[in-house]
Amino acid sequence: MTTEAVDIAAPIWHDYMVAATAAEPSEQFDRPAGVKDVTLDANTGKAPSPTTHSTRTDIFPSWYQIPQASSNQQATIDIVSGKLATSCTPADAKKDITGALITAEIPPTDIAYPRWNPPVQALAASLGYGSGGAIPTQSDDVHQCGDAQPSVSITATDSGGTVTVTTTAAAGRYPLSHIDVFRDGTLIHSGAAGTITDTPGSGTHSYYAKVYDSAYYSAQSSTVNVNVGGSSGSYTLVCTPPKSCVLTGLSSGTATLFYPGGSQADNASPYSWINWPGGPASNWNGTTGSGSNVHATVGSTTVYP
Repeated sequence: MTTEAVDIAAPIWHDYMVAATAAEPSEQFDRPAGVKDVTLDANTGKAPSPTTHSTRTDIFPSWYQIPQASSNQQATIDIVSGKLATSCTPADAKKDITGALITAEIPPTDIAYPRWNPPVQALAASLGYGSGGAIPTQSDDVHQCGDAQPSVSITATDSGGTVTVTTTAAAGRYPLSHIDVFRDGTLIHSGAAGTITDTPGSGTHSYYAKVYDSAYYSAQSSTVNVNVGGSSGSYTLVCTPPKSCVLTGLSSGTATLFYPGGSQADNASPYSWINWPGGPASNWNGTTGSGSNVHATVGSTTVYP
């Protein structure tokens, strides 16, 4: 029967049946034993989930088991290749996704899957289930566990309350993308390697950098500490044999003395170290400048006697 025939015949049949049964009482069918009500996701026909948009309740045999959404609807992918993440995929390139809850109910290995799944995914998207897309079946082929990693280093020095921060980076297997610079754990700059200035205010501040490449490999520099505004000028370290040193030019913050075999930190002015641990081998050698076996650090600044 053609569509046109249905459009003509259906109203005629409807009117006839209404007239023919007008005198008949309305009767309800008796519900037989062995049936139950089941609430389903109205679109997927499976058990409702947190992403269900609407539900419907229908009658099923008592033995019916409501199908559950497949656990393979969730996966971790590599955002560079768009494929399943592996143990070699860097953490910054991993993303958890949820696939569309309406999928072609044939295995992805079926030869017909490429023809069936696109229109099913189009239907899922039209119903609001397509945000996750289909779960990929291939694994990340961009990252290899032996890939060379990028590297980055940082220096920071204070001059009159302005900190000069310099980053230097080297690429690994992939080209560099950008470098993030952090002060006290807060991002303050993102861009290419080079020099920036910062005015963080008085006190001791920590700086570190993190470099990313185009494949989302990343590396973090060591942390450098800078005491801003704690100096009344240049630092001076005066030492007296065998084990006595005094640091001047610092009014607050932390200074650390390094000697053969160990180190000691001092957190308050006046900054001095007397009779530090160790035998005669840890004594100051009496040499000034970089030849000294004793020195102090204030943030990233090294001070020799």
